[in-house]
Amino acid sequence: MMPAQLNSNRVSLQYLLDGMAGVADMSVGKPSVDARSIEAGGLFLAVKGSQSHGLTYAEQAISAGASVIVYDLSDEVEFLVKKIKKEHDVYLVALPNLNARVSDIAARFYQHPSRNMTVVGITGTNGKTSVSHFIGQALNDSCGVIGTLGWGLVDSLKETVNTTPDGVSVQQQMACLLDDGCDSVAMEVSSHGLDQGRVKAVEYKGAVFTNLSHDHLDYHQTMDAYGEAKLALFRCASLEFVVLNADDAFSAKILDVLSPAIKVFTFSRIKENALKENCLFISNEQLHTAGLSFDVSLNGDVVHVESNLYGSFNVENLVSTMAVMIAMGKSLETATDSIQKVSSVAGRMQLVSNGEAKPTVVVDYAHTPDALKFALTGLREHCSGQLTVVFGCGGNRDEAKRPLMGAIAGELADTVIVTSDNPRFEAAEKIATQIQSGVLGLKNVSVTLDRKAAIEQAITQVKPGDIVLIAGKGHEAYQYIGDEKIAFSDVDVAKAVLNGSAEVKV
Repeated sequence: MMPAQLNSNRVSLQYLLDGMAGVADMSVGKPSVDARSIEAGGLFLAVKGSQSHGLTYAEQAISAGASVIVYDLSDEVEFLVKKIKKEHDVYLVALPNLNARVSDIAARFYQHPSRNMTVVGITGTNGKTSVSHFIGQALNDSCGVIGTLGWGLVDSLKETVNTTPDGVSVQQQMACLLDDGCDSVAMEVSSHGLDQGRVKAVEYKGAVFTNLSHDHLDYHQTMDAYGEAKLALFRCASLEFVVLNADDAFSAKILDVLSPAIKVFTFSRIKENALKENCLFISNEQLHTAGLSFDVSLNGDVVHVESNLYGSFNVENLVSTMAVMIAMGKSLETATDSIQKVSSVAGRMQLVSNGEAKPTVVVDYAHTPDALKFALTGLREHCSGQLTVVFGCGGNRDEAKRPLMGAIAGELADTVIVTSDNPRFEAAEKIATQIQSGVLGLKNVSVTLDRKAAIEQAITQVKPGDIVLIAGKGHEAYQYIGDEKIAFSDVDVAKAVLNGSAEVKV
């Protein structure tokens, strides 16, 4: 059935639900899973969530002008359906397993925008944001970005709530990017987004795998389930190329599910992979106070890369970006020139201070064991003095990683200051104790739960040549404490401390 685009804002309901439900011949406006964003004549998709059913917000959607409500069929809402039918003149459609259909419905409404662009999905535990932004920077105004820091062009992002937005928002954002002239999109794809079907109707041309390590086990329960969620991206029927981290064992599982027609590019530091076809082999890495440098060989050609970024893991992020550009038809030389110009991403190994008169201060989003390990290991190679880390762990999230991160911090940093992150509804003292339980000896560890005071303590107690890593919150401009969302920025606090005195206290 072909779409009936009645005008720029309305579409045939029969077309949207073709093959899903028999409905009346009528038109509807923009779909939404959020009752607060319904427009006049809009379609409210009342999905069943983990905490509540969307139909409980039907009154709000109707007040905003919803003309049709499609709801997830569930025994728990029978009384709500009867109440709505009795009190309102709104068209109701019951649709089992609605959550899995939202992406398709939205893609139909917005006329499948991903079909008209090269959409590259980036998945993995760490590096998704950096790789997507590096691709966006390298491809300039022709490439949009969707992810943790927002959506749009990299220098003018609009806010998003989740790393991977809901199924309607994904399609709407892609449609806007297409209308704005983008011919490609670099999109972070989270395991939650894949598992919940938010990107089910996105037709990816490319996919990147960065790495897989301990994270989100509060949701997935096991690493096997976490990995299986990631594999959904690589089973996408529209894929034409993939970029894989050959040094991560999970890449072998990805290769097992790929269609033979998909072109595979890999990157590696392992010498045995140096001569493999389409492998970007990394060698001669140097990390110094001004940034980093390395060589890349590909199918017999060798290039040298200089970058002002910090952290050895950014070598992988840069090479992933190179591989995507080459897979999209750019030359090795063009890709090299482009990645040498990219700058750090907000909250991703972001350099706040680097000068002779003050210590080097870096803010990074590292909130997993591996991410913290990579950040500290990378900074150690840049550091000529002492390395201090300030971090905490989020409340009401994966508790198992807390002692692991404590152990990593204690082993790799000279000084560890444990503080609060987003404690949410947990006691910050309890979280800090769990982190400390993983640190051997505790000789180099202190606890300052006030995050602002902890950052000030770290910066004022070190000297030029030292490095302070403020980890865990990165780009976030708030803290969640109880049910409050409090304005707070690691970067702003660090800058204020650095600028608040003529010289750094030792």
